[in-house]
Amino acid sequence: MTAMPMPPPSADRSPAEPLPADTLPADTLDDLERALAFLGRIQEASQRKRGYPLERALYLLLGRIVEGEGLTISHLAQALLLDESTVTRQVATLGQAGLVEKRPNPADRRSLLVAATATGRDQHTAMRALRLERIGLLFAPWSESDREVFRHLLGRYIDDATARINDPTI
Repeated sequence: MTAMPMPPPSADRSPAEPLPADTLPADTLDDLERALAFLGRIQEASQRKRGYPLERALYLLLGRIVEGEGLTISHLAQALLLDESTVTRQVATLGQAGLVEKRPNPADRRSLLVAATATGRDQHTAMRALRLERIGLLFAPWSESDREVFRHLLGRYIDDATARINDPTI
């Protein structure tokens, strides 16, 4: 099977120029709404059944901290589309578990930087390996072409939704 060429994310349309929702077939919208809602449910169920060492929200936060090393609460909140108060509570939980530490911000003494500890990096690496193994098993039956198309479209959806998160019409 020949791989389908991947257009750049903005080749079909610009996120700044969306199609009106009423031009899309109702059954398509219904299917997409149900699929997106159920995707969240699948993630929650997987988390419970797999017994991962970190809940999904903490895993995502720790991953961002591991990638960025030395980030402010404000930066983390913005990057993860969360309120600062939520990130503060989650960082406290990670700190109590010995996975992150706070240190003074040399650029601004009024703020602190959050960094992963060696234990935090190790735990994130271990959980990531478990998650990647599971994802690999789920997608193994798919053709390479199907995996690439899905990866592209899911990435596009995430990029578009993130770019328009503050749009009150969505």
